Amino acid sequence: MIDPLANLAGTLALTLGVAWASGLNLYAVILALGLVGHYQLWPLPTDLEILAHPAVLFASGFMYLVEFVVDKIPGFDSLWDTLHTFIRIPAGAALAAAAIGWPGGGGKSLIETEASPTVDACFR
Repeated sequence: MIDPLANLAGTLALTLGVAWASGLNLYAVILALGLVGHYQLWPLPTDLEILAHPAVLFASGFMYLVEFVVDKIPGFDSLWDTLHTFIRIPAGAALAAAAIGWPGGGGKSLIETEASPTVDACFR
């Protein structure tokens, strides 16, 4: 049996890493997580499994390529970064929340699954 605290630590590391990295390059994070899920290199949380869909992989790869090219064009680079400042933050928060699992999402939240016995024990 997997230790609930070990699973919690792994999920917390994924959550913090995804939130931080999406601030650097959102589309690269989505593409990387999608490829990890697609090739089953690491099991993704239930709410992040959609990132392994081929359409999401294509879209995130395309947007990563667009961002790479736009980054080389002076002036347009600043406009792109200004616009995406308002996209990266909520997208990073949504990815982090999906990594943990939110109630009402596609899967059970982390509290409802592996961490439940540990959390219950802490509050008794």
